Amino acid sequence: MHAVGREIKEDGFLSRLGFSGGSPNLDVDRLFISGQSLGGWTSIISCCGDQDIYKVSLTHDAAYFHETENIANDQIDLRVPSYMLMSNGFLSFNGNMIFKISKE
Repeated sequence: MHAVGREIKEDGFLSRLGFSGGSPNLDVDRLFISGQSLGGWTSIISCCGDQDIYKVSLTHDAAYFHETENIANDQIDLRVPSYMLMSNGFLSFNGNMIFKISKE
């Protein structure tokens, strides 16, 4: 996802998509990433560490179950504001472990 973010920030990205005439405005300084289920987990991981591409992560029912050990050991280094929407089914499946990812 970092490669996608870097490509979006390149000059000429919109023209390569076929936009022509006029100048579409794309504010690449405030990119966010969003996803549901495994895509939700991808949006969290894409915002970890010293990356400077994504400014916010928005997730819905992030499929974090394969990372429970890393979450429990505080190994997820999420450094941007994040909104994590979890349905009752996901919360009851594995407790409230998702809340260990977000830190103040």
